Amino acid sequence: MPADCSMRSARLVLLCVVLACSSADRADSDRRIGETASAVSGTAPTKLYVVDAAGETNRIVRTNLDGTGMDTLVASDIDGARGLALDLSAGKMYWATRDSDRVERANLDGSARETLISAGLDSAYGLALDLTTRKMYWSDYGTNTIQRANIDGTSIERLVTTGLQAPRGIAVDEKGGKVYWTDRGTKKVQRADLDGSNVEDLVTLNLVEPYGLAINPGENTVYIADAGTGKILRADLDGTNVRDFIPVTGGPHPSFIELDLRARHIYWSDNRANKIMRADLDGGNVREIIASGLAGPRGMALGR
Repeated sequence: MPADCSMRSARLVLLCVVLACSSADRADSDRRIGETASAVSGTAPTKLYVVDAAGETNRIVRTNLDGTGMDTLVASDIDGARGLALDLSAGKMYWATRDSDRVERANLDGSARETLISAGLDSAYGLALDLTTRKMYWSDYGTNTIQRANIDGTSIERLVTTGLQAPRGIAVDEKGGKVYWTDRGTKKVQRADLDGSNVEDLVTLNLVEPYGLAINPGENTVYIADAGTGKILRADLDGTNVRDFIPVTGGPHPSFIELDLRARHIYWSDNRANKIMRADLDGGNVREIIASGLAGPRGMALGR
């Protein structure tokens, strides 16, 4: 083969390799950007789902991302509902109900409601899904345990049964193989392997009432809602480098957190001001998304 042909062939092969790697990198980047508790396949969310359960309301609502267009999806028998999570690929939403000690699910429009777990619970609170292994994880501060089951409610396991006093928020890092939670009683943020082994203390100082948390593994960050100080904190995933993120004022009570990594937003519920708030992931542009009409917002999830 002539030298110039060989050189052209080599350049062509190199170009193909570069293009293939770039496509793979872009796909991986899009996948990481789309990874939230409710995102699937990198699809940008268009709706915000909110548990509003304070006795007067007890419902699950859905709004546009700017808080407009509120629809009630579930409107009865969910007293004390707290954690909320979505499986968008299956068109399902899941929630934990503290007062009636149940884990339930329904279609995203609220239809086809079913009870998955109704025994062995005593104040179920946070809820998170591992859509890779088809598992759901929850915290229960009546039994002071971290538990999991298959996503259909079968094969319940108690993963962490000692050292807890009032576990609240929970989040799963599927790729990292870790489950994270807050504990209002011990005033800690902790994590363990997905089977409950290797429990680690991550943040143990200067927390007053840690409630919700959310993780961004792609940026090595955990976000923590401390209702006692009224702050949203952030830290590295190993618990180091804790710093104030959004020091909200005016008697706030930040509860649950949800991240929209594609749009670079953080949402949180405030069940004292009865509002849903949003800020940029750098902490700027804090604004009210739902300023009225809620009686006790708790868990949230982003979807469509």
